[in-house]
Amino acid sequence: MTNGDPSDAENAVDPSVHWHVRRRELATLMNEFAAVRVSVDSSGNGDRLLVEDLESDDHVFLTPLELVSFCLASPDDRDDWLRVGSYRGARVDRSFGRSDRDRR
Repeated sequence: MTNGDPSDAENAVDPSVHWHVRRRELATLMNEFAAVRVSVDSSGNGDRLLVEDLESDDHVFLTPLELVSFCLASPDDRDDWLRVGSYRGARVDRSFGRSDRDRR
């Protein structure tokens, strides 16, 4: 919102400056459980992997650090990642060997 003050013009968005989205689609992966599109996004400060859920239109950008954490994760960590939606309540607290439901 401007109040007529000339200094407001300094804070206005310059219409001649355009943000360029740089993306390269790598693959669309589908099975009976999910469908995702995977792209490399170079728009920000460094490349990121963009993963888009084709059913819900949700998406996530993953940095190289986040991707390497997938490689270093244990099988138990990966099992927990699959516990989404109605399966979240079945998550097991490995420190006690009981599910969240058992502790209530």
